[in-house]
Amino acid sequence: MTFSVAPTAPLPLNPTTAVAFTLEDIELAYARGDVAALVVMRREALDAGDRHGRRMVNSAYLLSKATFPTGVSRPGLVMGLACAHVSTLPSSFGEIHPWLLRVRDEGLALVELECGAFGARAEGKLDHPIGDASQRLEVMIEAAEELLDGVTAAPWELVRALSFAEEFHLAAAFARGLHLAGGGHYSTVAYAAHRRHHWNDSRSGVALALEVLSEGWDSAAANCAAACYGDLGEFAQGLSWAVRSLSVQPDEHSGNTARRAVRNAGYARLVPLCNAIALSAATGLVPPSFPGSAAAYRRDLAVRVACAVGYRDMAELSLSATRHGGEWARLLRAHADQVVHVPAPKLLVGRTGR
Repeated sequence: MTFSVAPTAPLPLNPTTAVAFTLEDIELAYARGDVAALVVMRREALDAGDRHGRRMVNSAYLLSKATFPTGVSRPGLVMGLACAHVSTLPSSFGEIHPWLLRVRDEGLALVELECGAFGARAEGKLDHPIGDASQRLEVMIEAAEELLDGVTAAPWELVRALSFAEEFHLAAAFARGLHLAGGGHYSTVAYAAHRRHHWNDSRSGVALALEVLSEGWDSAAANCAAACYGDLGEFAQGLSWAVRSLSVQPDEHSGNTARRAVRNAGYARLVPLCNAIALSAATGLVPPSFPGSAAAYRRDLAVRVACAVGYRDMAELSLSATRHGGEWARLLRAHADQVVHVPAPKLLVGRTGR
């Protein structure tokens, strides 16, 4: 199914703020070898949306011999700097395509010029990252054209690409705009997942997922919240969201998320059940001894997991929704937002190991 959006549809951009650091602060941090301070300044510039701050930090990384931040790729730094060289952001969906053309033709050209004229790294050291960034920009330009022409089935891919290019404010606005245009919440969830995976920013992932869930049940957002809470060490919250998602929609994603959540919460004996749910969803297979369909098999396992960790109400509603559908399925989704967790006795799940 393809999705299109009107070129005049607005992008609800949040206001940007100015960073508190200066170029002198960056130089002092480099002189002291204070990597932590540099990482903090870079994150401050990204979250604030300060384009001048981003130019200062990314230029310092690319033009000097400093070590790149952990988990950050050189093409990402190049794309971030190229985007930051374009002073204005698009205000509507129709302006995204010409804006990306400016990033490619003006911003990337400035990065190449700066690296060639002022860069301290060996000649040719950044040729591959710049070439990679150029290819990624071409893909983004093509994706923007497809979105406006109504021939794309995955508009959230452009959200992920904008996040990779360090355009957090634009990526978030793009996701909100797609939702307002009838594209659903998945773009926001994809952006939250990208913040978690690529930027190691689970705190922002939780905030974005809960923002989606505040407007109604969404299994993908619940999975994202569960995974992010697990990253943050908040295992009870992670288990809560994982079991809700598993009860509503037992599939490969919820099975994999629940596997980690039950292990973190001390229910290691339930890991094989979660593995079986994910495997059945991926392959459509069920044990020969099971009399029902693959969907019924996954539901049966999900109910067993929910009961074992104390979510008996979710288990009962899940079974009723399977048998009767319709109104029961609606009640299940509604109840997932307000479920009360009663911890299960350890006797129900057995020993979890040392």
